[in-house]
Amino acid sequence: MTMTANSKNTIQRTHWIKSPWTVLAFIVLGGLFGYFFPGAGQQLSPLARIFIGLMQMCILPIMITAIVSSLGKLIKSPGSIRMLKTLMVVILVGILMASAVGITVGLSGKPGSGLSQSAKANLGKMLFISEKTTAQAMNESVAPVSDFFVKMVPTNIFSALSDGNSLRILIFSILLGIAIGLVPLSASEQAIDMLNALFEAFKRIIGWIMYALPFGLFCIFASTLATTGLDLFQSLAKFILMIYIGALLLFIVYQLAIWRFSRVTFFQSFAALRDTYILALATANSFIALPSALIAVQKNLKMDEQTSNLIIPLGTVINRQGVVMCFSLTAIFLAQLYQIPLGPEKLTVIFIGSALAGMAALGRLGIAVATLAFVLDSIGVPLEVAFVILFSIEVFVEPLTSLLIIQSNCATAAVVERYGKYHADTP
Repeated sequence: MTMTANSKNTIQRTHWIKSPWTVLAFIVLGGLFGYFFPGAGQQLSPLARIFIGLMQMCILPIMITAIVSSLGKLIKSPGSIRMLKTLMVVILVGILMASAVGITVGLSGKPGSGLSQSAKANLGKMLFISEKTTAQAMNESVAPVSDFFVKMVPTNIFSALSDGNSLRILIFSILLGIAIGLVPLSASEQAIDMLNALFEAFKRIIGWIMYALPFGLFCIFASTLATTGLDLFQSLAKFILMIYIGALLLFIVYQLAIWRFSRVTFFQSFAALRDTYILALATANSFIALPSALIAVQKNLKMDEQTSNLIIPLGTVINRQGVVMCFSLTAIFLAQLYQIPLGPEKLTVIFIGSALAGMAALGRLGIAVATLAFVLDSIGVPLEVAFVILFSIEVFVEPLTSLLIIQSNCATAAVVERYGKYHADTP
């Protein structure tokens, strides 16, 4: 009884650290500190990188153990093929919807048309300053889009783990999960139990690190604002505003889907994922928010562990709807900037191409835009400009794309679970 009481007292004393109000306060204070004291803010950059490194430490192990164990269980359960088909349909619809939202917002808001002379001057200066960074990024990341499907094959899983290549690790995890699901029952159950134990252990480590969340976010925002300032935001204000509008539209749609298919009130569905949303926004990394999302949907929304453990980690890699919306809107913006007429054929290329490019895009937004090269070539826009612009604004945009990626996959899990149960009960 004494140990139980002490544990409760410890939880109560440390609860304020994980409070969303505490997190928000440290974010605001960090931003103000970095803006008004840029020299001191830049000195906090190593601490910010250490915190992000600690969070990233368990991401790939969580993704592997969650996908392999969940897929192995799913293969053994009746109606698994039907559920996988439902999952593919839901992801496809969501990806195309995100692309359509980006195109619609870009065409209606016209962020690339009618820029002021000062905005054009700032943009020209930005292109000049970023020339070296752009060339370096292209040398590191540009590859023919046709090579994407070849390079996603994990020829050496240990090399993929060392490089942090999420897509190759994903392919390996899917194949291993299917194989474990097909081996004899006793052997596969032991392997799945072991993977589940590892999954819970990694989640516990993440829980320990979360106690440092407010202080880590303070360092992240202080160093970011100290480095970038507000000049870039002012020169591309309308374009960034359109991205925020598109993100808001998708956020509402995803939240409505979570509410509709999780059988709780709308405010309960939002409160259940509140901490996950804050973490995704603050760290600008959907993978870091992944463990929090799994805990939230399973504990607060009572989603099936097997379903959510498979869909959310899997979708975080391939169902990147926030990036898709950003890519399609960027293509529209650049076409308007270069005064290129957009007919039905070019809009179709942007619509489908942005969806495929967004699914293939991993890593920083500025580098990931290389997957959009075939779309930009088709409409006559230089890829170098897309690199420069997305590199310049990614500090403002990546928090939104990370939030939408994690939220859209929570919504996908809710939809698939409801329809999966319905079809499973249907004779």
